[in-house]
Amino acid sequence: MTYPDAEVARLLNAEFIPVRINTQDQPEVARRFHLMWSPILVALDHREFPLHRIVGYLPPREMLAHLHFIRALNEMRSARHGNALQIFRQLYADLPDADVIPEAIYWEGIAAYRLSKNKEDLWVIWRRLVADYPNSLWAAKTTLLPEAP
Repeated sequence: MTYPDAEVARLLNAEFIPVRINTQDQPEVARRFHLMWSPILVALDHREFPLHRIVGYLPPREMLAHLHFIRALNEMRSARHGNALQIFRQLYADLPDADVIPEAIYWEGIAAYRLSKNKEDLWVIWRRLVADYPNSLWAAKTTLLPEAP
């Protein structure tokens, strides 16, 4: 299934405050947010904490996946781990082959652990990450994962 540009625009306008920066006209803003190349999307939370950075063009379907991923990270940053889990799971269900999915599964595990305080919830999700995306950088980051029983 492909998503039209209109869906990306709708999500951006509904869930984000998009700001276009001309780095030549605003070099101080470019330095502050490390805007070295165009296009670049830098997602910040309400306190200007950087959540995610996308350098270069993404096709609409990939951009949509990244925007949902950013929404989930923002929920985590706001300690709304249940909301983050729902977004991560919906993202995986809707766009399982998007390039951001291994990272999303990694963070899904952390959201599950923060919600339940039970490490087994983290391990179950990280085991799925390692099984489904064994060569991803995010699978390699699960070094805390104990051996399966």
